[in-house]
Amino acid sequence: MVLSAKIASNVVFVWMITTLVILFSLGFISSEFVNFGPNDRLLFLGIKIDTWGKWLCVCIYTFINQIVTTYGLETISPWMINNVQNREQKIITIGKTQTLFYINIWYTYMWMSRIFGIQVFLSQLDIMCLVLITDLLCTNYVTKKYLDEKIEVSEQTSSRYNVLYDEFSVV
Repeated sequence: MVLSAKIASNVVFVWMITTLVILFSLGFISSEFVNFGPNDRLLFLGIKIDTWGKWLCVCIYTFINQIVTTYGLETISPWMINNVQNREQKIITIGKTQTLFYINIWYTYMWMSRIFGIQVFLSQLDIMCLVLITDLLCTNYVTKKYLDEKIEVSEQTSSRYNVLYDEFSVV
């Protein structure tokens, strides 16, 4: 079996479109979930978000939290995988105690973030859209920083650069 980022991306895209078609056919657009702004049914951790001030606080919190989460996922997680958990990597540049401290902070934050994330995802569509847009902006920013360090070559010339994994595939 070939695991390819191109194939996986296409499968994910088709599944997203299929999911949206199913949701719209089930009446998703007329559900209580598809609300915008404050209302009596919007709850965040049991608190009614029924004023624009409360709604704006939830949106600001959600925006900042998503930036922090995405930044951590795009930097801390790869550092842990590539430097700490990689058995081939024998040298670390941060002390073991400090490394454990950073990892524990990260996992504690992720645990807390999941509690708030569940509330956000179960609230209403406008809050979820804010999370998605913030996540896409942050992910694209961080990924562009990584891509700026790369050299792009065509598939025909990739062998000259000793590319080990063609098209991000694993056979």
